[in-house]
Amino acid sequence: MTSSERKQNEAAGQQQSAAQLQDLPAETLIEIFSGLDFDTFDNMLLVSRRLNSVIHSHWALILPGIIEAEFSPVKDLFDTFFNVDLPYGMDCAQLLSVCSTLDGFRHLLSFCRAIRRWELEFPRLRFASVPQYSRSLWPHEIGRLRAALYVWWRFARAFHDPAPCEDNSSEARRAFVRQLSTTQLHEVLDMWETVRKAVGRRVCPSVSAVRGLGVGDVSSAN
Repeated sequence: MTSSERKQNEAAGQQQSAAQLQDLPAETLIEIFSGLDFDTFDNMLLVSRRLNSVIHSHWALILPGIIEAEFSPVKDLFDTFFNVDLPYGMDCAQLLSVCSTLDGFRHLLSFCRAIRRWELEFPRLRFASVPQYSRSLWPHEIGRLRAALYVWWRFARAFHDPAPCEDNSSEARRAFVRQLSTTQLHEVLDMWETVRKAVGRRVCPSVSAVRGLGVGDVSSAN
């Protein structure tokens, strides 16, 4: 069998699998989708109109297991997503019911995609100065990264959005930080230091040299 024939057979097999999948009842598809990882679930939106329609109609039933498995801590995720401090005791399904519109689904999907991009990018930033030790993050390290990201995101929204909170004083910022545990502070500091070093390498590798430039030097450089 030639390479071209093998590719044609593989494509035909994929098309047949997709056809068999989309012919299943919606209830069965919901069960299947609920057990997928996030990236596979996200790709299912592009397979066919029917699968896309089933997901959009039943996403609140599908997503709880995916979010609990891949985006914990769940409360911190939804605190960040809604930009409010939600009450304790609500499970993922209840939290999802709060954003039970299609716009809510689209926004949540975009939010999860952004988190996933951070998870993929962060190891490269972390090991940029020692590429010989580069590796993927362990599951517990990814969980710590997400926890720090949620805190960082909430802080940025509170004090750096175009429409920040009414009290944008230094004391308000300190009050925000004081509510964090020691573990959370260490996680946020670790993330901040990693990103700060990456920005220093890429955007401004020689801060001292830039500070030494006079106004005329900056103008001539531009």
